[in-house]
Parts: sequence; C-alpha cells; structure tokens
Amino acid sequence: MMAPVGISISLYSGAFDAIEDGDTFEANAYKKLMGVSHAPGKCYLAEDSGLCVDALSGRPGIFSARYGGDGASNLDRCRLILEELAGVESESRGAQFVCGIAVRYPNGETQYYEGCVRGRIAPDIQGENGFGYDPIFIPDGYSDTMGILPEAVKHTVSHRAQAVQKMLARSE
Repeated sequence: MMAPVGISISLYSGAFDAIEDGDTFEANAYKKLMGVSHAPGKCYLAEDSGLCVDALSGRPGIFSARYGGDGASNLDRCRLILEELAGVESESRGAQFVCGIAVRYPNGETQYYEGCVRGRIAPDIQGENGFGYDPIFIPDGYSDTMGILPEAVKHTVSHRAQAVQKMLARSE
C-alpha cells in the first residue's frame, strides 16, 4: 500500500513476541511498537486489527486473532462467527474491520492512526483471497466478501488502507 508513494517497508528482524493484552487496538499497537529496540533515525510502525461484529457486542474485537482458542485456524474462526450469528437476519449482521497503526517517527515522536471499514457478515464463507475474516466480511457498497474482492480493491477500501491513508496524509 505504501510502495506507490515511494515508501519501502522492512519487517523487523529482531526477536519479538508481544502479548496483546491491551484493552484497545491502540494499546496493543503501542505495546508492539514499544516492544522493539529502535535504531536512531528510523521510522517504525506496528499495527493491531480485528473484526467487531455488532450483534456480538463487538466481539471478537481485540481478540480476533485468538478467537476460538489456541489452535483455531482462520477458517475455524470464520465458522465460529457464522455459528454465533445463526438465525440473525442480514440487516442485523453489521460489522466493521478496525486497524490501528502506531508509528514512531525518526525524531522519536509517536502517533496513532485508526482506520475502519463498515460492512456486514456474509451468510457463509465466500472466497479464498486475503486472510483472517476476509471470507465472511462484505464491505459496504460491495456484494462480494473481502475473500473475493481483488487485492487492488482491498488496498483502497480496507481498514488498513484507511489507517495508512491517514498516516500518509500526516506525512505530507
């Protein structure tokens, strides 16, 4: 998402194992950001994201990656959400993907950016693109799940795209 504006990103190469025990996406993103040693003059970013389902009181939310317990696969988690929404009418299956990005700029300043995309939970698993809950999430304005939509579309409408756009706007 940042390559078109000339920004190159590298994955952190050091040892890293953050426990996501914050109570918000922001807290978890900052915990990850501060959990690594920072080289002078470098920009670092960390993110936390998840699916918040209205009919499930916002679950899985910050627990999205761990929903369903240890060993649950992405497909298992999608199935669990669909099971929990059994009998819930389409108009009551609202949800949103949220992405929080914490950034540490070269001058040491930190900033948080959050993006979200509203949509609804599909009646069944559709598509194999993406990861996580993409095969059950239909963004507003579309009829296909994120698991079907082309990557180019996802990179413009996704929660990560929204957060990245806010981050890049700050940099201009």
